[in-house]
Amino acid sequence: MERISFEYIHEQIKKCDSKIVEKDYEGSITNARTLIESVCLFIFETKTNEKYDYDGNLLKLYKTIASLLNMSPANHENEYIKQILSGVFSIINGVSGLRNSYSDSHGIGPSKSSYKIDERHAVFTVNLAKIVSEYLFVSFEKSE
Repeated sequence: MERISFEYIHEQIKKCDSKIVEKDYEGSITNARTLIESVCLFIFETKTNEKYDYDGNLLKLYKTIASLLNMSPANHENEYIKQILSGVFSIINGVSGLRNSYSDSHGIGPSKSSYKIDERHAVFTVNLAKIVSEYLFVSFEKSE
């Protein structure tokens, strides 16, 4: 992807929202994670002029981006900013895990949990992905 914009982020959120309306909650989770991945990969490749060797570990990718954008909690003095930035790590980990375990991105075998993603969890996850993606994008733009 050559350029990410707020328009791109909002188009992806519209896709997520459409899936929620269609009651495809698993698909909305897959799209939410893909949005975060796309924003992170764009930031990495734009800031470093290198291709990121992505192995599917979103938390590892996010840690790299947090470091590039000075968003690591340890880099900040203010305890509330530290808490918020720590929370972003938790959000990334949660979105990633939900998508890996319960979305439509992997097959379903007999050992897979019978849990089905609920509408409220899909809406919450999509909104968290939007907020995180917008925050990353604005942080990237500010760092330029």
